[in-house]
Amino acid sequence: MMNNTHRYIGIIFMVLFMISCHQKTPDPSASDEVHDSSLPDWSKDKSILEINIGKYTPEGTFASFQKEIPRLKESGAGILKFTLIHESDTGDTDNPEKHPYSINDFKSLNSHYGSPEDFKNLVETIHDHGMYLILEWQAAHTSKNHEWTRTHPEYYIIEAEGNHSPSANAYSMEVPAINYTEVKVQDAMTEAMLYWVTNFGIDGFDCIDAELVSINFWTKVRKALNQSKQILMVAEGAHPTLYDAFDITYSKDISELQLAVSNGKIASDLLDSVVVEEQELYPNDYCRMRYLFIQDHHNEDSGSMDALLGPGHEAMAVFLYTAPGIPLIYAGQEALIGRRSFLLDQDNRQGGEYEIAGFYSVLNYLKKENQSLWNGIHGGEYRKLEVSTFPEVLCFSRMKDDNIVITILNLSDRKVYYNYTDAMEGTKRFFGNEDNNTEIGSAIEMEAWGYQVFIK
Repeated sequence: MMNNTHRYIGIIFMVLFMISCHQKTPDPSASDEVHDSSLPDWSKDKSILEINIGKYTPEGTFASFQKEIPRLKESGAGILKFTLIHESDTGDTDNPEKHPYSINDFKSLNSHYGSPEDFKNLVETIHDHGMYLILEWQAAHTSKNHEWTRTHPEYYIIEAEGNHSPSANAYSMEVPAINYTEVKVQDAMTEAMLYWVTNFGIDGFDCIDAELVSINFWTKVRKALNQSKQILMVAEGAHPTLYDAFDITYSKDISELQLAVSNGKIASDLLDSVVVEEQELYPNDYCRMRYLFIQDHHNEDSGSMDALLGPGHEAMAVFLYTAPGIPLIYAGQEALIGRRSFLLDQDNRQGGEYEIAGFYSVLNYLKKENQSLWNGIHGGEYRKLEVSTFPEVLCFSRMKDDNIVITILNLSDRKVYYNYTDAMEGTKRFFGNEDNNTEIGSAIEMEAWGYQVFIK
């Protein structure tokens, strides 16, 4: 097992190296046709909630999950993201010999979840409640039992020995990599993605391993999808050229740094440094997906949120909701279940217990009501504020027109103090019932892993 201290140091260098390289080195596969990566207007004030249909209810079906939609609407969830719903090579996601994203048919539905009619009814119910649905999509590879392996061997990368080349992010040889230099496979994948938009009315895709697929394909498919409706495209990746085709990229660097801060391994101000560097690295209308690090492959005991983030969980959640970006709440997070345990443990179902759902409902309300926290270019300017001599205190503001949010976080396990400054004058405390008439310059105590948000 990797030494955790060395691992966190590695994260820091990885972030800095990524920023340096992306600023200086163009992507050789960059597309000639650039997409305007503005977020769809309907997504500007929403967060994303991940749903694992097979685990969300005891029945694990579309029909049973459909009953949860009114509650999710009340919680403030705006965009639902379904983990893969296709028929795959294995139904056992904890089988180490099988890849959980080994798709047999991109137009199929997992028969355990229900019929196409069940799914269509569910999508209609989601839309009727003013919510939106995006699907996870794995375009980098298929299962070895996909029909294409027999009917279109040219769709795959073949090694010198004549075997399928495994996907670069594969756990086994079971997932042959797709060859995107073949125009016909680009057309076939585009047609498969259009199938879900035109036949079921879904609103976008979260594309897993997006950097393993040619950006030329992504720009091509984005153009085709846009002809159907205003689509939201999310990329699991970080390279700036992804914004040629995508609206949102994953913020894995911030996620891992949050874990390091929670474990006392690095200083909190590095979180600010990465946010500032992102503003230089990405296009003006960039948007990054912020999420908590709740899946640790290095920690076999990481079955709960507390095992990973400890008492810092809520403070870190406040950061991801108030820093620039769109928040993602992972499957199981409302129930304080670590994502690794939730996805891999066949007996670990959400089952209707949502220990901190109210906390996330409050954050969803804050994001929707204050325009400075809206997503991407729709949100307000980010600026770090100095309000404390304690290095563990991170404070920043977001401002747009007359909307102001000031976030103060104590990212440590000791009591600290911050100063009430003139920047906070005229604002109100969002959390708690503290006196709003604090004098400028007065010191305010903050408990270990405490947080406060001032709003206007």
